[in-house]
Parts: sequence; structure tokens; C-alpha cells
Amino acid sequence: MKLAAKIFIWLIAFALVWPMLKPLVRQDQSGSTVLGKMTVLEGGRVKPLDAVARQTLLIFRGKQSVQVDGDKVPAIEWMLDVMFNPDSANKMAIFRIDHPDIIGMFGLEAGTKKYFSYNDLSPYLSRIQQQARQINPDSKQRNPYEQAINRLFGTLIQYQMVAQTVQPLQPMESTRQYYEMVALGILQAAAEFADSGEATPEKFSTPMLQMQMRQLNAMSDSPVFMLNYNGEWKTPGSVMIEGIPAESKLPGQMALLGDLADARKNGDQAAFDDAARQLAVFSPAPQALGEHPRLEYYFSQAQPFIVSLIIYVFVMILVLFGWLFNSQMLLKPAYNILLIGFFIHTVGLILRVIITGYAPVTNLYSSAVGVGWVAVLLSLIFEYLQKKGVGSLAAAVIGFLTLLVAHHLSDSGDTMEKMRAVLNSNFWLSTHVITITMGYGATFLAGFLGIIYTVYGWFSRDLTNDMQKSFHRMVYGATAFALLFSFVGTVLGGIWADQSWGRFWGWDPKENGALMIVLWTALMLHALRGGIIKTRGLVNLAIVGNVITAWSWFGTNMLGVGLHSYGFMDSAFFWLLVFVFSQFSIIFLEALFPVRIKKT
Repeated sequence: MKLAAKIFIWLIAFALVWPMLKPLVRQDQSGSTVLGKMTVLEGGRVKPLDAVARQTLLIFRGKQSVQVDGDKVPAIEWMLDVMFNPDSANKMAIFRIDHPDIIGMFGLEAGTKKYFSYNDLSPYLSRIQQQARQINPDSKQRNPYEQAINRLFGTLIQYQMVAQTVQPLQPMESTRQYYEMVALGILQAAAEFADSGEATPEKFSTPMLQMQMRQLNAMSDSPVFMLNYNGEWKTPGSVMIEGIPAESKLPGQMALLGDLADARKNGDQAAFDDAARQLAVFSPAPQALGEHPRLEYYFSQAQPFIVSLIIYVFVMILVLFGWLFNSQMLLKPAYNILLIGFFIHTVGLILRVIITGYAPVTNLYSSAVGVGWVAVLLSLIFEYLQKKGVGSLAAAVIGFLTLLVAHHLSDSGDTMEKMRAVLNSNFWLSTHVITITMGYGATFLAGFLGIIYTVYGWFSRDLTNDMQKSFHRMVYGATAFALLFSFVGTVLGGIWADQSWGRFWGWDPKENGALMIVLWTALMLHALRGGIIKTRGLVNLAIVGNVITAWSWFGTNMLGVGLHSYGFMDSAFFWLLVFVFSQFSIIFLEALFPVRIKKT
């Protein structure tokens, strides 16, 4: 019976890990997969088209797929329809609208519908545009309706940009003919420019040709295919500055874009796959661009952080059932499976570092991933030393919650965007930011260990003196670790600020938040050392530390003031309040119903 249970547990674990392995063993040569791997330029960064599709659909719909007639359509299939067959894409319900006043604008009652297609919204485009132009120009002063209508208008503009990436300006029976005509016009203008000795080629292009080239390259938010110009990888519009050699393969490449559009519209999958494979031959090799689009394609397919999140949930279930039935048979597999989840979590972090070329933590999204990683690492060490399931549960809970936060933060778009100039320093990103993140993770770990101690004491009759001492040591160790790294990280941040802004300390909200963590953890250790508090006081103060850390992490960004408010996001305010309320509620309930220690 025990052997069968173990086999069943490990089979479930393998099923959870399979999404990481599937992209490595699957040999899909369909046109969608081939194009999904192709490199495009979007948002100032070279990336695979599949990643662009996922990020764009997340912004529009909040998910990486769309339901069409009961079937799940992957993001890449949706984007290919937007680019090559917009008549089909315009029918897909991909715009999520939650505000009741906007839904009322369409003559619907709130709650009746929340996903809309472009065709649903097209009769109201002028009204949406009019409403968007009337909103408060100061983004910090906008009410919820203004924020919602501005977001909707922005997504509609972005959708139109993507739809215009490949579609011809002039209606023609064959899209291929259109692009052959454009390519020949470019080559002719380039040849005239090369023979003229002039400094600029624009005068040799007709107004229509210039308009066509602007369509292909001017929209920075629209993905542009990278094309091979005589051995160099450039965007089509760059030829308006440099010109193209006569032997260029440009006409063939641009004609293939037309073939893709024609095949997609006609529903000819074989022709579409063939054109995609031919175009892929021209696709730039990753080393030619100095980027890692192939690795990013695997990252998008494997979804390591989602896999880790699900594994952490499974570990939580195993530990809770292990405690419920007082079974070590479940606690040991839980720890081993937790190691697998942590390994995948680590692989995801490493892949991000390689793809971006930056330190692991660069924005709010990666900070959530990093904070969880630190907390899980420390919890694994505690569990290795204590072997009571507490460390495993703490790791699973914090890992799950932080990756869930990261998942929702990814809805804003590309999480691997280029760094802004003031932050673009790998040395300081690798010292100050990582160190302060380790302090965040340790403070949260101490607080969640306090929550587990309290809840365990309420619902279990096995909280002995030995178990209490085990909790005490873990909370103390996590707090000491948090104090050390929070203090060092804050000092390093001051040095960075002095180099970047000319002052060590400016009482910026983010700086104050970091200082609050240092002071609070120092207060906890001093109170414990001075005999003012014991285990009960320590765990309650650790839970308050969760509130202070959450404020430093997210709350300061929501103020919208100071030099560190680069992560402003008011949508998280409600959930921050819920989290703060939950922490103080646990402390209040513990005061009413103190944890009882079993006498031995």
C-alpha cells in the first residue's frame, strides 16, 4: 500500500514537470510553430513572435489563449490571424472589459458579458476615442472609469497596429503581388540612390513607396519581421536610410509574407506551412542579433514559473495531509518534490538572466519571482535541519503566493523589457537589488512561519515544547538573516543613489520602506534578547513584519511620488489592503485564542 501511494505521488509529480520537458521532445514543424520561433523586433527588443503573441494577449485578455467556439486557441495562432487574416481575428473575443459604465456604453447590463471582439467594439470606436481624449491628463488623478477607458483605447490602438503589420495599404487580389511590387520599388529606389552620389535616398522613393515603408517599420508597438539584407539583419524601413544592394533577396522574403497572408485567408494549411518554412530560412540566427530569441521561445513554451507554482500547491497538499494523518510517508516525498519545484524555479531565473543579460531582479515582476526564490531556499534549509514539514509548508505557501503575484504582474506586458538608463547598471543590480530582495524574502519567511505556528497551534494538538522551540529557532534565524541583508542592501542602495543622483539619502518613500524593515527586524531581535518578548511575541511581531515588507515592496510604488515610483500600479491596492487586513486579523485572533502548548 505504501509503495503504491509513493508511485502515485511520483506519477503526479512527473505530470506536473512534463510541461518543462514537452518543448524539448516535441518536434512540431507546423507553420505556426516555425513562425512562433522567428525573430521579430517589438518594443525595441528582438524576441520570438510566440513571446510577442503571449505578452500581447495577456495585456488584452489576461490569458495566453482565447476561446473560440469552445476550443482553446493558442496565442500564436491568434496573432497570426490578426496579422495575416484579420477578418477571422476580428471575431475573437479578446478584449476584457470589467467596468460597468463602459459595458453600459454598449447597451449591456453589468455582468452579462466581459469579453468582446473587435467587431463588437468597432461601432463604438469613435465614442471610445472621444471618451479617452477627455480623461484627466495626469494619470495619478484619474478615477477608475478614466483608467479603464484609457486602457481599452490603448489596447484597441495596439490591436490595430498589430493588424497593420503585414496587411497591404492598397487592396489587391493577391497579397503576394502587393509585396513583390513594394520590394521591386524599394530595389529600384536603392539602385538610383547608389548611382546618384546623393547623401540620402528618400528623394528616389515615390510618396506611395515611402508610405508603404512607414507601414512596415514606423509602428514601434507592432512586431516587425527581421529580414536578411545581404547578410545583415535589419527592419524593412531601415532601407529608407541605407539603401539595398541589387542582389538582395528582399523581393523573395517579402513575397513570402504575401504568401502567408493569402494561404491564411484561403484556409490552405499546407501552403501556409510551406511559406513559413521558406521564410524561416531567411530568419536571422540568434548570434547574428546578439540576443537569445530561441531560448526565450523555450522559456515561453515551458512556463517554468507556472510549473513551479503548481508544484508548490501540490507540496502544500502533501504536507497538510501528512500532518492530518501524522504520516512521515507524505512529508518526505513533499520535501523531495519541493526540491524539484525549487530547481525549476531556479532554472526559470537563470533563463531570464541569460535572455535579458541583466541581474535576476530588474522590475516588480522579477522581484516577486526573486523574493519567492529566496524564501523557498531558506525554507529548504530549515526543513533539512528540522524535518517536521514546517519548512516545506512555508516554502510552498510563499513560493505559491509570490509566483501568483508575479503571474498577475505579467499582465502588463513584456517582463524582460530593456532597462531604463538610471537602472541600467549590472553591478548595482547584482548587489543592492539582489541583497534587498534577499532581505524581503527572509522577512516574509519569518512572518509566514509565524502564521503557520499560530494556525498549527489552533488546529493541532501536537504543538509540544519541542515543536515550539523548532518554530522559535526558524523565526529567529529568518529574522536575523533579514536584518543582515536588509541593512546591507539599504546601505548599498544609498551608495548607488549617491552615484546616480548625487545624494546618499533623500527620505524617498522606497528608502523609508527599506529603513522600516531594518528597524523592525532590529526591534524584534532586541526585544527578544532583552527578554521583553518570548516565542508568542516573536511570531506576532514577525507577522507585522509581513505588513511592513509588503508596504516597502508595493505600497511605496503606489504613492506615485519619489524617484523609486517606477512600478506604480493602483490595481494592486485592493489586494494589498486585503493582505494587510489578513495579517492583523491573525494577530487579533491569536490574542483572543492564544496558542496552547501540549504538556509532555
